[in-house]
Amino acid sequence: QNVRHELELPLELAVRGGTTEFYMQIGDNYEKIAVNIPPGVETGSKVRLREKGHPSPNGGPQGDLILIIKIMNHPHFQRSGKNLELKLPVSLAEAALGAKVDVPTPAGTVELSIPKGSSSGRRLRLKGQGVKTKSGDSGDLIVQIQIKVPESIDDESRALLEKFAAANPQSLRENLTF
Repeated sequence: QNVRHELELPLELAVRGGTTEFYMQIGDNYEKIAVNIPPGVETGSKVRLREKGHPSPNGGPQGDLILIIKIMNHPHFQRSGKNLELKLPVSLAEAALGAKVDVPTPAGTVELSIPKGSSSGRRLRLKGQGVKTKSGDSGDLIVQIQIKVPESIDDESRALLEKFAAANPQSLRENLTF
């Protein structure tokens, strides 16, 4: 008899592929099962392990184990099809002046150029740094800029910010209506 079992995987394993092990009750015993996860699996994907299900009651071959994949949430990355999305914290100085920052990807760390004058919410694309599909092509990594301001600043920094604001006036909310 075939057996269906939900297997939760971390996003990193689902994107990169690899081997994982889990325990499953088969009959009266718990058995350790190793399974090779192909790169790019999604929630709802199925992986069939031949003859790892329940034994046949009439002496035939053992049934198959059908694993239904469920991808766990990641603290920083989110998957959208074959693309990955990341909210990247940057400092006010990095956003205003531009910067080169290191960004983790499934293939390793890459350097991303933050254009000067970037605001929170700006989206930058790292081509080919997303999820690889069975056909071999890759999605992209979409990086969304999130400016992080220090929770507290000293008097000197406050004076510099006030001077900056006076020298660079902005009308940010004049067209904001309900």
